[in-house]
Amino acid sequence: MNTFSQIQWPPLTRGVKILMGIYFAVFLIHPLLSGSLGISDFIISSFYLSNEGVFGYFKVWQPLTYQVLHNDFFHFAFNMFALYLFGAEVERRVGLKAFFKYMAGCGMGAATIGILWQIVVSLVSGQTLLSPVATVGASGAISGLISAYSLFNWERSTRLFGVVDMKGKWFIPLVVALDLTRLVSGDNIAFAHHLGGLITGALIVIVVYQPLQLINRVKLWRLKRKFRVMDGPRLRDPDDKGPTLH
Repeated sequence: MNTFSQIQWPPLTRGVKILMGIYFAVFLIHPLLSGSLGISDFIISSFYLSNEGVFGYFKVWQPLTYQVLHNDFFHFAFNMFALYLFGAEVERRVGLKAFFKYMAGCGMGAATIGILWQIVVSLVSGQTLLSPVATVGASGAISGLISAYSLFNWERSTRLFGVVDMKGKWFIPLVVALDLTRLVSGDNIAFAHHLGGLITGALIVIVVYQPLQLINRVKLWRLKRKFRVMDGPRLRDPDDKGPTLH
């Protein structure tokens, strides 16, 4: 029997389809405009994200426009696959309009932290603060999407790619671990953007959608400091005089 056909794939929701359509259209048009019309430099300077563009030429729209641009097919394909895997669940939780705002907000949060990181790197290395190094891609927004999926499904098991069962709380550490490999390899800008998307997404979910859950988790953490938590009925150690909580 075909194992692939047994995988329960998520539905292709309206918001996910709209975003995929936008990303795909831009991905097709971008090389045509750059190659045929010879305006590659204009697109890079106007719509890619760079410290020089934002602070030097006040192109304040770049933290939004860089999200829909991709230079590499595999980068684009991975982001679209992740959008498909995790987008439907998050859209179902927050609603269509909020889903669009959330994705854009995570992308802009990733851009902000990426820009600040590049400033720190420039100060340490003695380079110009208005670095022309440009960034593109939806990876920051996708990282925020994974962050939301993780928090919404904290204790729920998900069969990743139909192979590995993982609880939602392990998705964030997994993304961080993968990004650390980028940092070690010298790609510190991508690491900063991905981490920025994770942080922004987590803050939005916790503050806007899960404030009560945050309060409850803090209370549970305080209880765990006072009590020894046990998963099920066990024989109590006669030498243990402290309280237990089942």
